[in-house]
Amino acid sequence: MLSPDKSRIGTFPAGAAKKSQAAGSNTRTAIGSAPVHKVRRAIGFLQSGRYGDARKLAERLRRAHPDVAIIADILANAQAATGDPDAAERNFRAALKLDPNYAETRSNFGRFLVERGRFDEAIPMLRQALNLAPGMTAAMVHLGVAFNRNLDRRRATAVLLASLKIAPNNAEAHAEMGRVLISDNRPEQALAHLEKALALGAEPAENHLWTARALSALGRTAEAMELLGKARAIAPENPDCLFERALIHQTLGDFDSARREFQEAMDMAPKAGRLHRSFLASEKLQAGDPLIARMEDALQDPSLSDDSRANFGFALAKAMEDTGQHERVFAYLRPANELMNRRFPFDFDALRDQTHAMMESLADADFNSMDIAGRSDYAPLFVTGLPRSGTTLVEQIIASHSAVTGGGELGYARRAWDDALAGGKGAVKPWNKIGDRAVADIGRKIEARMRARFGDADRVTDKSVQSYTLMGPILASLPESRFIVVKRDPRDNLLSMYRNIFADGMHRQSYSLRGLARHYKLYEEVLSFWQEKLPGKFHSVQYEELVGNLEAEARALIAACGLEWEDACLSFHKSGRKVDTLSLHQVRQPIYSSSLQAWRRHEGELTELLEELGGEYAPGAKPE
Repeated sequence: MLSPDKSRIGTFPAGAAKKSQAAGSNTRTAIGSAPVHKVRRAIGFLQSGRYGDARKLAERLRRAHPDVAIIADILANAQAATGDPDAAERNFRAALKLDPNYAETRSNFGRFLVERGRFDEAIPMLRQALNLAPGMTAAMVHLGVAFNRNLDRRRATAVLLASLKIAPNNAEAHAEMGRVLISDNRPEQALAHLEKALALGAEPAENHLWTARALSALGRTAEAMELLGKARAIAPENPDCLFERALIHQTLGDFDSARREFQEAMDMAPKAGRLHRSFLASEKLQAGDPLIARMEDALQDPSLSDDSRANFGFALAKAMEDTGQHERVFAYLRPANELMNRRFPFDFDALRDQTHAMMESLADADFNSMDIAGRSDYAPLFVTGLPRSGTTLVEQIIASHSAVTGGGELGYARRAWDDALAGGKGAVKPWNKIGDRAVADIGRKIEARMRARFGDADRVTDKSVQSYTLMGPILASLPESRFIVVKRDPRDNLLSMYRNIFADGMHRQSYSLRGLARHYKLYEEVLSFWQEKLPGKFHSVQYEELVGNLEAEARALIAACGLEWEDACLSFHKSGRKVDTLSLHQVRQPIYSSSLQAWRRHEGELTELLEELGGEYAPGAKPE
């Protein structure tokens, strides 16, 4: 839009001009002596995807009018779209220098930084754009993407929802909101946004991929497979379609089909470390397997991203274990964990302070004699403990019972209580500020979410490993529920965590041996707190005893769930239920003891861990 004197030009669509632009943005920038019709033509080329033409015209205009910000901005967008990021960045910065108050440049440059993974730079740039033009939905969406990629899903949700209030038909905002909700384990809500995004013209192949992930999370695997087939027909060169299909085959225990899909995907993307690591989750390599040499060669490539480098490191560490080369495991494992620790640093002090605040806020609550009217009698079975402690095995045993539906890592109850107890700025609301009505309401809301997903199945398992932190509040709102806490020798447990990659931003302690030990001691402190406050209210399973005496321990487990014994619980490995944890291969096998005392093979590499654990686990300590 031209201002009346035709000496200034207004907004143009952000990015490579396919993005929707700001409702409510009215920024202007001077165009000096530049011909308006040529500037508009360059913008039109961007809008229609003619990036080469836009670049040629913008280059000529830039030479003739070096003092015009919007021309530098147009050129930067065209250069970014034609694969010249260094030149694009120079021109974005030139445009900002020429007109620091032109919000479109800040929005476009912010998007550029997001696309290159430079989120810490992108976020302040996009906030500045919104300070200049508060209604600029393009900047809001880019900011939401930046927050989401930076794992700040709370802020991502807030800014994306705000953008949708201004522009409810913004396809990019709906698509990103769907991704946030999937990452936050809310696939039901994600589907609505992803379907809306597709109807509004979102890129179909990518949208099909994310929708398939949501459907798979909900157990609707046939629908997910159908969508992935459509995605592959649209983008046959995209290995992610095969990758997602392979992951679904893995979760269903169809390892032969998974192998075929993985191998085809790895042929298409030989430098994709995540592909290779995920493949090895259900494979055991033999010495001399050519895949080992291919992964070693890939790891030497200096252009490999840190993400792929870390994934190849974990994959090769497993390959060394598979082939009995135990002395070589840490040569790959330690650098891979260092990469992950840099990417997702673990702030133990913050976690400790937050955990102590939670215990202090709940210290005076009497969870054993509560009499609250209107509470739900819904009776889910919570299986909890540290990752890699055996929770998946325990859930599989319980879910093999005819009266139980395996829910996997739902997290509904823990999230509900996290929200209810949040006091702002890391504080925890005291229990006496919650109120009986709120306690009952939370239980009914948890029940409603579970019933919406699992119908009338009363006995549903929730294997959200961190639910142990809030056992008291969860039991207060769902008094008929049961808790199963799984424990394992910390040396084996923590080594197993150190040998695996978790979902981005989750279990950050896992990438540091000292961090693992410090977190374990805090975990023990929380369990001691609940053992004192909830005597007899949860059943403990010791992994080593379960492996050593399966039937007796399984019978005690099923009785603790309030169920009659069924022999099918001993045939847990034959279950056809979907399992989407790191233990997806192990729980398809009969019980085995080869993982017991695995830490001894690497005792020399675990000095930091053992020193930090101390006591009976300290280096050289005599066994009791």
